[in-house]
Amino acid sequence: MRTLTVAAIAASIAIFALKSAHAEARADVVRHPPAVSDTVPAPGSTGARLTAPISVTFTRPMRRATLTAATFVVDGAGGVVAYDAASRTATFTPTANLAPDTVYTVKITRGARSRAGLRLRREFLWSFTTGVAADITPIYSFDGVHGADPKGSLTLVDLASGPTLFGRTSFGGPAWESTDASLCTKASTDPSKCPGAGVIFSIPASSNPNINVFPFDATTGYQPHHDSMLLFNSTLFGASLYTGTDFEKNDGNGEAFEFGPATFSFSSLHSFAGYSADGANSHSAFGAGNDGETIYGATALGGAVSGSSYTGCDNSTPGCGTIYCVDTTNDTAGSCYDSASQLPYRVLYSFQNGTGASASPCVNCTGAAPHGRPVAVNIGTAAAPLDILFGITRQGGIANDGNTAGNGTVYAFAPSTGTYTVLHLFAGQNEANLGASDGAFTDHGNLAVGKFVAATAKSPAQVTLYAMTTNGGSATVGKCAASAPGCGVIFSIAVDIPAPPAAPSVAAYSILHNFAAAAATDLVAQTSEPDGYNPYGSLLCSGGWLYGMTRGGGANDGGVIFRASPDASCAGSTAPSCYGLMGSFDSAKQGDTDLTGSNPIDNLIASEDGSVLYGMTQAGGANDPQNNQQVISFGTVFAIFAIP
Repeated sequence: MRTLTVAAIAASIAIFALKSAHAEARADVVRHPPAVSDTVPAPGSTGARLTAPISVTFTRPMRRATLTAATFVVDGAGGVVAYDAASRTATFTPTANLAPDTVYTVKITRGARSRAGLRLRREFLWSFTTGVAADITPIYSFDGVHGADPKGSLTLVDLASGPTLFGRTSFGGPAWESTDASLCTKASTDPSKCPGAGVIFSIPASSNPNINVFPFDATTGYQPHHDSMLLFNSTLFGASLYTGTDFEKNDGNGEAFEFGPATFSFSSLHSFAGYSADGANSHSAFGAGNDGETIYGATALGGAVSGSSYTGCDNSTPGCGTIYCVDTTNDTAGSCYDSASQLPYRVLYSFQNGTGASASPCVNCTGAAPHGRPVAVNIGTAAAPLDILFGITRQGGIANDGNTAGNGTVYAFAPSTGTYTVLHLFAGQNEANLGASDGAFTDHGNLAVGKFVAATAKSPAQVTLYAMTTNGGSATVGKCAASAPGCGVIFSIAVDIPAPPAAPSVAAYSILHNFAAAAATDLVAQTSEPDGYNPYGSLLCSGGWLYGMTRGGGANDGGVIFRASPDASCAGSTAPSCYGLMGSFDSAKQGDTDLTGSNPIDNLIASEDGSVLYGMTQAGGANDPQNNQQVISFGTVFAIFAIP
């Protein structure tokens, strides 16, 4: 009995303790009404997605029935409210997209009750600002005086004032005189007048039209063309296509420059001298080296190779282009410092212009006239980098389908040994077997770096690269069936990279997409639309996808923005999980409404978190004169949400 009595007492104590704990918990609930502990989007945040749900997390379990559109209020928006008890989170899903660039205020009223029946002590309010629209949203429309005809892309710089977009236009500027290109070239030899020498500009990365411009002129070089300026050690680096005062002939060799984004200051880096000791006419900007001081570029003309076989890669200027490097720190011990000239600049390689009807008889087929920049892949270590450069030439290689200049090549170059390797000769469209067609003629794109696998004791390093061609591919309809057949392709090339001087080799080459070979899915509207065609620029690797633009095609034939999978299993597939359209640009035809801009010819860039894409169109916009036969086009800067 003594034992039973002790057990009974112990059980009574346990029950009492449990009841006390429950009572204490109930009292705690009574003493502490619910409150909001977290919100999405965050209070005061900007750039919120137009389609993203809005949520609040509470400190206490809530009564599901009290969380409705009457107690969870988003001013100016209707929606449906759901509650997840496990996370104590209520979510408001808008019934329609929120408006872009708009401040929304959210209110949780005291009608929301905890499971214990308690109200919030006071209403909870917070606000956030949405970002750009899911559709293509113009941020700025060029007007001539502040630039015109942007042929390149943008660079995002985080300034003290906030994220800022920097770019260049090929024409326009403060001394703008006329939009009539034929009058301009005859009336003036001053490139700062009409149609203008171009500008460097900056605008906030929002729909704020506040623009600053630095005008090019005969002394700075003029008409910068493609690609983004390279942000390297807090400085922007770029190139202009021409120099000199004879604007009508455009016979200057061009200029490499550096630009301080914080100070808006310009200085010359190198004046190209042309054939035979130097390159000429750099169409793109720079690729960053991995040593923290070297940058790499390419010129379309000039170089040491000339003669009857190699003259006339473009126009009548000798030389077929170069690969060059610049030491941005002026390091006299650096590999790019030329002790003879005492300049931090060196020509690394001169292209030849050999062509052939097929790969086997193609002599000196290095490729020629590169309009895109090389990209550097480090096969060494962070402490001891060893760069291998990869790029695409515009001409040279296999000449077919009436293209006597050649379809272009993919190349690799080792600066440490001077080893140059042709990785791929573009074969163009195969009219007898369209399914076996290759790409042809990359106007000015560069290679985007995908997966990299470091070398092991048994195998060399390997990198997978992605790019587009402007022509070639299996499409035979529309504007792509002219003298340069095909609408272009997306391709991937996997390259094994042994240590130099051993030559890299191709492990795999694949056509991922043939533009305009079939209709494509609009990923936003879920409708079938005409595919884009003739991409001129490069791909953006972001968030596991490849993003890019075409100059033509889409719902209005003004070009498209697309998303493609880099997965080899998607090769040739038009399923939305493999390839789809994110938006179609407006029409470039005279008289049509064209607000988004039209005919983009370069690249997209991404915001720091990858959620927003930015780019430019060469034509169109709210200020464009819309007469493409007689005038210089104006173009736009635009933004669009990435589709993850």
